[in-house]
Amino acid sequence: MKTAATLLLCILSISYLHAQDSLRYSVHFDSDRSEISASEETQLKEFLSNLDTSRMEAIRLSGHTDSDASDDYNMKLSSCRVLTVKDFLSQNDISSKIITSKHFGESQPIDDNSINNGKRNNRRVEINIKMKAEPIIAHVVVPPKKVEQEPEGDTMIVYPKGTILKLSKADYARDPNCVTMTEYLDGESVREAGITTMTTDGQPLISGGMLDIDLCGTDKCVEVYVPARTVCGQTLPFTQWTAESNNAWAEKTGRPIPVIKINDQYYYEMTVCSSGRINCDVRAPQTKCKWFTPKTRVKLKNGYRIRSIQIASDEPLMFENPIRKTKRKAVFIRTCPCMDQFLYVEAVHKNGTVDTIHFKPLNDFDKREAFGKCKTGEIEKKILFFKIQKKTEYRKYFVRKPDFK
Repeated sequence: MKTAATLLLCILSISYLHAQDSLRYSVHFDSDRSEISASEETQLKEFLSNLDTSRMEAIRLSGHTDSDASDDYNMKLSSCRVLTVKDFLSQNDISSKIITSKHFGESQPIDDNSINNGKRNNRRVEINIKMKAEPIIAHVVVPPKKVEQEPEGDTMIVYPKGTILKLSKADYARDPNCVTMTEYLDGESVREAGITTMTTDGQPLISGGMLDIDLCGTDKCVEVYVPARTVCGQTLPFTQWTAESNNAWAEKTGRPIPVIKINDQYYYEMTVCSSGRINCDVRAPQTKCKWFTPKTRVKLKNGYRIRSIQIASDEPLMFENPIRKTKRKAVFIRTCPCMDQFLYVEAVHKNGTVDTIHFKPLNDFDKREAFGKCKTGEIEKKILFFKIQKKTEYRKYFVRKPDFK
């Protein structure tokens, strides 16, 4: 343990910088069309061929039109254009999980709609790509564990969000690009990747951080040090979990992950011997009531039906699917977070458009304020002799058409 602490202290004393690129590209469309023309498709393929798709962290699409036709028609047309580009990217080996989209019709022109060239510039789908930062690599010689051993060399890879991966210098020298890792240590990265924090039996988990690790088929183990986090001011006994094929989590061992303190910062210390997605997790507290589990309900109004819906929070770090879902209603287990939650909704309107709410604060929606369980002690309003307390999570929310704008 002291060796590991000394090693980490050496690494943490290395100052480093990393760059995170943001790229933008626009696909233009013919008038009143949502198909990508042959020339635009050729240019888009050339643009994508020059990018390292493994470094793509998030892609945001925004669809636009010129001012011809009505507002409603142009909103639908911009929605179709976005779906066309999204499908094209998916067909070119880009994960749909990192793609989010919005459409704006004619409301956000970038050029003059009174001339033909200006209209052409406005008929577009903007592609904004957020690229992952490159990891920092350092070689460190550590003292032997036993006096009779020769000193061993280790390679330490320090990733942008602070995770440290250690493997032998010999293994790294054989193939520097073999071992790769992606971090999901905050709410934004978890939401962009579309990862849930649910057990295989549908119960919510609180995450201390998730990693995708590819050991490139090697039979060697690596040491991983993940920055530790407190949850609502508390330190929780996280254990190690692995991802199953259905995007749910199964507990690997019931033993708490060791925590070490280095230079006034805490790290979870794990040994990883196989490729896959791992998670520092603890089960979310459940109600003590044997017969009733508090639930939060979300209902869509104004002719919308649910295609996809999730609730996420930054603290505790959670990303939940509904335990029950119909065309217009979704039911979640209530967790009473200490910070704001966020709602993601992808819905189909009765006129055929697909609209998306990309993780808007949950408490910004219309809600049922009375009789909730997650009380803060702060008085929100008074009704006659009743005091309605503000809550971190309410029992029912309503999503209406204006919420999608």
